[in-house]
Amino acid sequence: NEPDHKVQANLTAAQASDMWKEVEKHAAGKTLVSPAVTDINWLQQFFQHCNNCRVDHVAVHIYKCNAHQIMAYLKQTWDRFHKPIWLTEFACPHTTSANEQLRLMRELLPLLESAPYVFRYAWFTSRWLHHHDGAWVDGLASLMKEISAELSTLGHYYIKFKFTVCVLLCCSTNM
Repeated sequence: NEPDHKVQANLTAAQASDMWKEVEKHAAGKTLVSPAVTDINWLQQFFQHCNNCRVDHVAVHIYKCNAHQIMAYLKQTWDRFHKPIWLTEFACPHTTSANEQLRLMRELLPLLESAPYVFRYAWFTSRWLHHHDGAWVDGLASLMKEISAELSTLGHYYIKFKFTVCVLLCCSTNM
């Protein structure tokens, strides 16, 4: 996770590409998703070092409060690598407003669903206990209420949206 960050995996692209060969040995018949990064330039270097490596999908994280900026980043990623994208983390950073998170979710989810280059996506995070402590993403972005099995307002919206899309897709393919 995030080999391009010192506080995460902290690997150079060359180190990660050397390790990738071991990953491939254990992935016969399985889908391989690239290291999940926030810097597509690091990923470009990974692909340059990892000649003939098998990568089926590109994983990225992006934290912005603007849906169109997020989509532009994803399109840029697609244009560079031509591999389906797994957006493995996204949310609005540096805000303690649940309404700001909900606004982003409402604007972005339909765009993600309609982008042919986005294969999958996942909100960050399902449960985050750090509220108002200066964390990159505040706990109000959580899909679950703190110390509870109950969905937050964001969680209810996200689940309802995903369920509605699933029903629409299932119904349209069965017609």
